[in-house]
Amino acid sequence: MNKGNISMACVRVCVFFSVALLCEALPTPPPGTNPNRAGLLRQRSCTEGLYPSASLCCLNCPAGEHQVSPCSSDRGRSVCSECPMGTFTEHSNHLRTCLTCTRCRPDQEEVQPCSPTNDAVCRCKSGYFCAHDQACEVCQRCRSCNDGETRVKSCTAHSNSECAKTSTPVTPTEGTSPDSGSAPLGRRHINPLVLSLYLPSYSFSTWFYPTRLSASDQRGRTPKSPFTPK
Repeated sequence: MNKGNISMACVRVCVFFSVALLCEALPTPPPGTNPNRAGLLRQRSCTEGLYPSASLCCLNCPAGEHQVSPCSSDRGRSVCSECPMGTFTEHSNHLRTCLTCTRCRPDQEEVQPCSPTNDAVCRCKSGYFCAHDQACEVCQRCRSCNDGETRVKSCTAHSNSECAKTSTPVTPTEGTSPDSGSAPLGRRHINPLVLSLYLPSYSFSTWFYPTRLSASDQRGRTPKSPFTPK
């Protein structure tokens, strides 16, 4: 026998023993169980409200409880226990432990306490906010309007305040009149018609009064103005 035939024989023997060892390692179904049926149970998918456990489908535990041990019969009830204080489950489940309740941060206040079926609800304290579209890792201080601004939207736990510029009315300065705009009171416009009637009367009075006054002083009397009513 040549060396090539001996090598081929060794390879065949090794393959044979490898297959035999692999078959011994595979689990065998219990006595009286159809192997094909057992394989189907291991591969089956459970409907909503059930979860797979070995070859069975077990009912979920209700909200507020967690699973202690799975069911012992197909579609049977699991052994469940109520969530201890400080933990919760909001939906039916097969969790081995309940979820830990949220603790509000120092910049938040609690608006709903934790219960076996609901987590705690927190929000930013008054004067702070956290936008809906952002991860609320830290509450931000609400904006304060500056001088010359008016608050048009108040700050809430989920939105910042909004400010808008205020239009200031014009205050008349000294020496001006509200009716005349910014023109000084001493430079207001005089109607030419009034001026034409006023100047002749003024010129006559400045000429007539000194003349009459000097003549009446000689007689010791005070002259009467022609414009004085009788």
